[in-house]
Amino acid sequence: MASKYTGVTKDPKTGTYSYYFKAGVDLATGKPFQKRKRGFPTAKAAHEARTKALQKIQDRGSVSYTQMTFKQFMEIIYIPDFNQRTAKDIEGRNRMIFNEFIQRFGSKKPNNITIQDITIYKNELIQKYSSSYGRRKMAMLKTIFKSAQNYGLIHGDNVMEKVPLIKIEKAEVHYWTKSEFEQFINSLDTSSYMQQFIYTTVWLYFFTGMRVNEGTALYWEDVNFGKKLLSIHHNLHYLNIDNWERSTKLKTESSKRTIGLDDNTLDVLQKWKERQQKHSKIKFVLSYDGNPFPKRSFAYQLKKYSEKAGVPYIKPKGLRHSHASLLINEWNTTPLAIQKRLGHSDVQTTLSVYSHLYPNFDKEITENLKNLI
Repeated sequence: MASKYTGVTKDPKTGTYSYYFKAGVDLATGKPFQKRKRGFPTAKAAHEARTKALQKIQDRGSVSYTQMTFKQFMEIIYIPDFNQRTAKDIEGRNRMIFNEFIQRFGSKKPNNITIQDITIYKNELIQKYSSSYGRRKMAMLKTIFKSAQNYGLIHGDNVMEKVPLIKIEKAEVHYWTKSEFEQFINSLDTSSYMQQFIYTTVWLYFFTGMRVNEGTALYWEDVNFGKKLLSIHHNLHYLNIDNWERSTKLKTESSKRTIGLDDNTLDVLQKWKERQQKHSKIKFVLSYDGNPFPKRSFAYQLKKYSEKAGVPYIKPKGLRHSHASLLINEWNTTPLAIQKRLGHSDVQTTLSVYSHLYPNFDKEITENLKNLI
């Protein structure tokens, strides 16, 4: 019986798991190298053992992978290794893309895939998708080809190095002004349990600038009402209601931060906590039923109530940009302070993302220089 891991199966009689793989040609015997091992208590344990066994073979250098097709390399080596070192939600998001690569290049040996093959695929991406999504796929393919080269499947030049990446066209992120936020929030009826939840969720994002998965990972223990502080130390990796993880692995090390909360936000949170606890004992701040709140559900609710309020729909991440706009346009906050609050790794990142919100920044500098002497 197959499992969700490549090369891992379950024995229906014993309930244990086993792994199997073929890994190129044994240089000592000239025969295909294959290995099977049984008796693992879980599929994950068998998968981890399989990945280590493959890595051991590679480190020993006793196997030639030159006869592997692209499909074999992806399924036997690359995907198991990738899944081993990435979070669940990333694994899930990339599975469809990996399948697309396999369908496209699977029957060929990596060494036989040409510049023409890659260029044709790239041009199709440009026609079908946004530049950012196409660029992401090309970057992933480049990483895969680099790995194949390291395993000895590509000799000489790597064709991906000769094909330019897709030119990036920075997508505009729409955000709300302060008046649009007020129009949205005032349209909600907080006597409704669900609408109070949406009210609290949107308010919290607008006044903190958290990343979406940082907010959905918050527990009430992260809110210090006495000191007026919010600890952002977790990220939610969500595949479905039965498969999610509250992880300490954030986007960057700087993402782990503690920020201040204003009195109005604390009041909104306190009222929601009291209402939520009457409904059920819930750890998550942003949850109405005890389960984590998925990003796609948030997007759906945001669209639904934006239409009701008569304001432009913005994506959930647009609330982070709305917070940055609030800090810049209402309070003229410095880029360094915004960097710290939003958890960017450096101030250059802040400026590159939000420079368009500083329309008069250069003019102010010029005026200050003029009046210096």
